[in-house]
Amino acid sequence: MKLAIVAGEASGDLHASEVVRELKKLDPTLQTFGIGGDLLAREGMRVLHHAREMGIVGLFNVIRHLGMFRRVLNEMTDTIAREKPDAVMLVDYPDFNLRLAKRCKAMGLRVIYYISPQVWAWRRGRVKQIARVVDRMLVIFPFEEEFYRQHNVNVTYVGHPLIDEMLAAGRSPLADAKSAATGQRPTAIALLPGSRRHEVRALLPAMLDAIAILKNDREIDAFVIQAPTISSVELLETMRGHQERRPSNARSPAYRSS
Repeated sequence: MKLAIVAGEASGDLHASEVVRELKKLDPTLQTFGIGGDLLAREGMRVLHHAREMGIVGLFNVIRHLGMFRRVLNEMTDTIAREKPDAVMLVDYPDFNLRLAKRCKAMGLRVIYYISPQVWAWRRGRVKQIARVVDRMLVIFPFEEEFYRQHNVNVTYVGHPLIDEMLAAGRSPLADAKSAATGQRPTAIALLPGSRRHEVRALLPAMLDAIAILKNDREIDAFVIQAPTISSVELLETMRGHQERRPSNARSPAYRSS
């Protein structure tokens, strides 16, 4: 089987790589190509454009790079037309992927969309476009399944990939919640500041301030989830800088990088 994949962000690269790993158990001859990061490359995908090229946010930054996005979109369209994959799997990244989905559908290809755009929260009108160009929507929240069914989209709820990742790491979210409620262990809080440098610098200090406030009332075991695109050195520098800027009489929060 041959599969085209577009995962334009670090989170998509992570979740798509796990899908590929499972598919290879079913079909060891699986061939994949497309847009992704180091994790998909590690699973054998032929990376035509790296996710770090595509991880651009902010209106003005996107406008500045419109030419690049158009070029990559056209290149992916041409490659897919030439390679003729059995299916195309698009992962989140809606502004790019919905445009590509329309082109793939016009070529008669089967389009699978994994991790839904949040059309139920904003720009709801896009669900009509999704119904036209997506053959199967794979959603990670239970309520999304009913939402898409109401809009005549072929949908399957597959569960949130982070739950599987936590279980694989030996952590049970339900067990952690129960232990926290009974006071048997500190409340475990994961901090996910993002997968881009400016996101981490903007969001992580506020998260650490929140942990410091929570520690006034309870024992907290806080840990920072490191995105594949962010180095541990950058995380530690941000945490160290935050600690140095705190007032000398402020209670020091306990947190660690994971």
